[in-house]
This record gives sequence, C-alpha cells and structure tokens, in this order.
Amino acid sequence: MKTPWLFPAALVMLIPAALQSQETTDKTWRIAPELLFIKDFPGATLEAPPSDFRSQYRYEGVGLAFKVRCTNINLPFLAVTFGAGANWYYDSEPPPVDGVVPAVPFITEGLGQTFYRGDFNTFPITLGAQAVYPFDKPELMMFFLGVEGSANLVSGYIGTGDQFKPGYSIVGGFAVRAFEFGVHYASFSDMRNLGVHFGIRLNPFSI
Repeated sequence: MKTPWLFPAALVMLIPAALQSQETTDKTWRIAPELLFIKDFPGATLEAPPSDFRSQYRYEGVGLAFKVRCTNINLPFLAVTFGAGANWYYDSEPPPVDGVVPAVPFITEGLGQTFYRGDFNTFPITLGAQAVYPFDKPELMMFFLGVEGSANLVSGYIGTGDQFKPGYSIVGGFAVRAFEFGVHYASFSDMRNLGVHFGIRLNPFSI
C-alpha cells in the first residue's frame, strides 16, 4: 500500500530537528556578564612637597564595574574579558583641619601627585585574558587568573594630556554559583594599588 504523504510528513518532522541541531552547533561562545564592587587598599607612597606638614601620602579607592567573560567551546580553558566602570580615589589619611596644605598643587607627571590628595575619578575600559578551571561547568564553580589592560579616562581639574592614562592589572579569584570573589594588583600612572572585588554573576548565554 502506497503512502505518498509519508515523505512530506517526515520532512516536516526532520526539518525542525535539523535546524535545532544547526543552531546548537553554531553557538560557539559562552557569554557570562557580571557586576563587580571594587575596593582598592592604600597604595603606592607618594612624596608631598616640602611645605606640607606630612611628607608622604597614599591613595585608596572604591569602584563599580560591569564585566563580560567570553569563552569559546574550542578553548574552554581560556576566557577573554572586557568591561567598563567607574572608580573614586581619595587620600587614605586626610590631613587635620588645622593642617598646613599648600594652596598650589604639587604638579608632576604622576597622576596622584598632580591631584595632590584631592579626590578624583577614573573611568576604566578594560580588555584582558584569563585562564579558567574547571571549564565543563563554570556556572557552578570556577577559578581564574589573568591580566588586563586598561584605558583610564580621568575626571578632574587637569591638563588634556593627563585625562587619559593606560594601565594594567593582574587578577585572580574564584566564583561559586552567582557570586565571585577576587584580588587584584592595579597600576596606572603613579598609582599602584592592591585590592579586592566582590561580584554578582548574571545569567550566562551562548551565541
């Protein structure tokens, strides 16, 4: 007995499966966004001008960043990261009210000495690479170690040439489900800071 409708019916059933299979194989990148809260501890010692009552000072800071970690299925142990954020830096030991503070900033090539204890903001744009492990189910638990380059846009009363400062950082840490914890060493201009971050991992997706 002939059934001419059987072949078209089979096509109707097989085409969605084939499309789904093609869609699955085309998704080679895993995209994992996250929101980071950053704390930089008092950093490199900066020299104050001779007229200052305190010969040295240091900066610390806090910040917020949005970062994306991208992993390719062909290189699951290597992640590419990029992100952007905002940081606020301030003197770690503010001078007393009756302290002697020069009226004119102590201008040098270093950013921290240019602002001379004054608060300032940076808006870094970062790009980096990280080694991650394990890579089969990173949404459950993951360890990471890597480096990042940064373009730091500086906000404050400074010259045009000081409004952009390149830098780098070394980062490492671990993540458990929706939370991430890490440490970093960041450097740009004359700023050198050790810091930590706490992250909230958002839902990952594949493309």
